[in-house]
Amino acid sequence: MTFMFSRGLIASAVALGLSTALSGVATAQAVKIAGNLPLTGPVAAVTGNYFKGFEMGLEDACKSMQVDCKQIKLDAQDNAEKPEQALSVVQKQLLDNPSVFISGTSPSANAVSPTVDGKGIPNFLVAFDAHITQKGKDRFRILPNYKIAANAYYKYFDIKKPKRVFTLSLNVSSIQDLFKLILEPEMKKRGIEFQGEIYDFGAKDYSTIALKAKQYNPDMIIVEGYSFHIYPILKVLRTYDMAQPGRIIAALDTVDLIYNKTPREELKGVAMWLPDYELEGKVPAAAGWRARYKEKYKLDATWMEAYAYDTAQIIVAAYKKAGKVDTASLLAATPFDGLVGKIEFDQDRDIKGSVTVAIFDDKGNVVEVK
Repeated sequence: MTFMFSRGLIASAVALGLSTALSGVATAQAVKIAGNLPLTGPVAAVTGNYFKGFEMGLEDACKSMQVDCKQIKLDAQDNAEKPEQALSVVQKQLLDNPSVFISGTSPSANAVSPTVDGKGIPNFLVAFDAHITQKGKDRFRILPNYKIAANAYYKYFDIKKPKRVFTLSLNVSSIQDLFKLILEPEMKKRGIEFQGEIYDFGAKDYSTIALKAKQYNPDMIIVEGYSFHIYPILKVLRTYDMAQPGRIIAALDTVDLIYNKTPREELKGVAMWLPDYELEGKVPAAAGWRARYKEKYKLDATWMEAYAYDTAQIIVAAYKKAGKVDTASLLAATPFDGLVGKIEFDQDRDIKGSVTVAIFDDKGNVVEVK
């Protein structure tokens, strides 16, 4: 079984040359999957290998479910995390009458989704926005996100019982909503004093905002952004003697620094929220799948590729059962036992599930905080 995958500024279509024989289904409609993600540019550090995990999910699901997926075709395009480019891509993809969309990350997903809404096409969102799936009846998400991350932050508040919190947050709407709509109201409720600084995507110098954190002298520091923002922020916080073990809790993206070969001694004592997949031994199937992924691609499989894998599996499961993929068949395919655990949707077609708090211990290992 061979999958062809090529990328340029806008990646060329990937045809999955597989044929379908669905038992119990008289006729099966062809499934066209339109992907619209950052495959180049800075954000590709997170999403650039999404379709590798997705590709393995299709291949494995077709084999295990005895579905010959000749009629499943993937058109994986690059939006470079530019909303205007994402919108141009989706308008072209709509001409091919796709069965399923995969859109992300947050800025691009928010640009694309209103165009897709109302067309009856399921749209899997690769975005962290807490309430993004509520805004369209065909929106889905199989991904860790700020709606479930909130509970991890609450857990850390319970453990550390901070009196003063300082926040350092990237200036994107999904992260600002996390603070303004979720974390800040919770901190007020708990009587926690807080202050924060917002930085822009292209920021290079974090000394000024780190100095403000130093002057505020908080018990806890929350850092949200991409890994390439978090790393220099952690370095400058250490310079200001603000990185005592457990004092900083940062975004899920912090764990991506492991995959970038960041020296683990530079991460010791930093906590983060993350899915069970990133905790050794917590997800039984993860180790074997990681090994197969590395053998196939010569790369380490992150949480992003694992959730992409399960997204593909759900699509094949819906096709196996109904002979087509639409919102109803996707909902009927769950609950589903996936790589990352049981996949279920809530009333907004968002993944049910949880994330936890982990920390880099004295040896630089990622261990759960209990």
